[in-house]
Amino acid sequence: MKKFLFIQRKFSVVVVSVLLLIPFPMNAQVYHPLVDSGAVWNSEIHLTDMGTEWDNYGSKFFLKGDTVIQGLSYSLLKWQPTYHYFYAQGFPPTYYGSNYNSSAINIGAVREDSEKVWLRLFNYVPNNCPSNLPFNKDTLLYDFNLQIGETFNSGYNSFVMEIDDVQLLNGEMRKRWYFSNGDFWIEGIGSEGGILSPLEIHFECGSQLTCYRKNSELLYESIYTPYFTATCDSLLLGVENPTYPSTIINISPNPAYDLFTVNFSSPNFSSTQIKITDVFGRNLFSGGIKSNQPLQIATEKFSGNNMLFCELWQDGKLIAVKKVLIQQ
Repeated sequence: MKKFLFIQRKFSVVVVSVLLLIPFPMNAQVYHPLVDSGAVWNSEIHLTDMGTEWDNYGSKFFLKGDTVIQGLSYSLLKWQPTYHYFYAQGFPPTYYGSNYNSSAINIGAVREDSEKVWLRLFNYVPNNCPSNLPFNKDTLLYDFNLQIGETFNSGYNSFVMEIDDVQLLNGEMRKRWYFSNGDFWIEGIGSEGGILSPLEIHFECGSQLTCYRKNSELLYESIYTPYFTATCDSLLLGVENPTYPSTIINISPNPAYDLFTVNFSSPNFSSTQIKITDVFGRNLFSGGIKSNQPLQIATEKFSGNNMLFCELWQDGKLIAVKKVLIQQ
C-alpha cells in the first residue's frame, strides 16, 4: 500500500525538520525544468510504519551524464543507498541503524519535452520493497501541463484537485499540484513521495522525498526520522525520546465509515493532546484525550478526505501517530 506524507510530513510520519513551503496566491512566471544537472533527490522507503514499528531505508537519486537512445537525448539517473534504521516498541525498545558506503549505480534515464518528463528505467529494485515500475520503455513520469480536473494515468489514475504556488527554502516561487490520491507535485522538483513516486506502487511499503537540492543548495526538506536523528544524507544514531515509544495508539474501525474510536495507553501520560490532520498536514481536529478512555470521532468532520493522520502530542512533541483511512 502506498503512503503519502506530507508530507511532509507523509505518510504516517514523525517530522523532525519542518518543511518550509508556504502557500501564496500567485502564479509562477517561469517554468523550472525537472531534468536539470545538479539536481539531487533524497528519499526514504518505509517498509514498516505501523505506529509501533519503523523499518526505513534512505537513498539518493541524482542526474549525472547524458546518453542518446533511439535518437532522443536523455540524462542518466543514478541511485545510491545511504542509510537504514529500525525501531520497534517494547520494554526495552529495539532500535538500530547504520550508514551505507555504497557506490551509485545507473538505474535509468530521463528526458523532458514540453513540460513532460519521461522515464526509461534500466534496472532498479528499491530496498526490499517490491514495485511495479516498468523497464526498458519510455513511460510518462510527470506532466506539468495538467489542469484542475485532469487525470494522470499512473497506477492510481488520480486527478488534479487543486493548483497553487509555494515558496521554497531559498524564496523561489514554484507551482504545486494536489492530486486526489493524496500526492502533490512541485514544479522542477516532482512528487513529495520521491522522484519515481508517480509510477511506483509499493506493496505494504511507502516512500517519501526527504530533501531536494539543486547545485548543492537545499530547496526542500521534510526529514522523517522517528526516534533517530538524520540529515539529508546520513543517519546519526541515537534515540531522541527513549520513553515515548511506550505510548500506543489504537484506532478502530480502520478503515472507518461513519465514525472511528481512538484509544491510547501510556505508562508516562494520563492525558495528552490529539490532532487529526490531512495528507497535506492541515489540522482538521484537535482536543484532549485520556489514557484508556476511548474517544469517538465522527467522519463527517472530514468530508472529502480519504486518508487522515491521528497524532498525539505532549509538551509540544509528537509522541505517536497513526494513519486512518476513511471510506465514503
